[in-house]
Amino acid sequence: MSGFFYLFFLWSVWIFSTFIISKQNKIRIWLATLSLLLLILFPYKINLFTLTIQLPSLVMLAICFYHFSKLSLVKKIYMFVAIFIMMTGFCGMLLLELYDPVWMFFDRRFLLGGFLFLLSKLLFSQTLYSQIICTTAGTLQGEVIYSLILKKWNFPYTIGSADYLDVYTIFLSISFTWTFMNYAFSNISTKSNIEREKQG
Repeated sequence: MSGFFYLFFLWSVWIFSTFIISKQNKIRIWLATLSLLLLILFPYKINLFTLTIQLPSLVMLAICFYHFSKLSLVKKIYMFVAIFIMMTGFCGMLLLELYDPVWMFFDRRFLLGGFLFLLSKLLFSQTLYSQIICTTAGTLQGEVIYSLILKKWNFPYTIGSADYLDVYTIFLSISFTWTFMNYAFSNISTKSNIEREKQG
């Protein structure tokens, strides 16, 4: 079912932010509201000129542009280049899948999600925040380019569709898991070093 990973992820975030995160935590309301909004908007699409866009993707893109506007000039320039690389890379993968689908030897959602994770790590090796902004803005603009290419052959295509949202959710899941593992291993390593110093 298209959109399963996306819906499952958002329901998990909403439950976690509503019932588990402390009420004093400022991020709680923001997370709960955003996840619920994206869940409500999931079935809806909007037509802009000749393009059809899934509403959650439009909200995600607007949030990315807002955060992009808050960056310093130097960071904006680097982020702009990184988004362009992500856009061309993602659009290129979609075109490769279209012209030579034999490369998609596994579930395309996991392959594309893994590709986005690797590319985002190459562009921003340390900052998860920057990885998410770059990947969101880059892939959605890549979807726009891909949609315009398909329109030449009169193929209908929804930008930020349920399939895309699944791919994006898998990217997020891999990124969060990787960050959590790094954090856990770093803490374990720090504690073991402290223990060695005490014993020494």
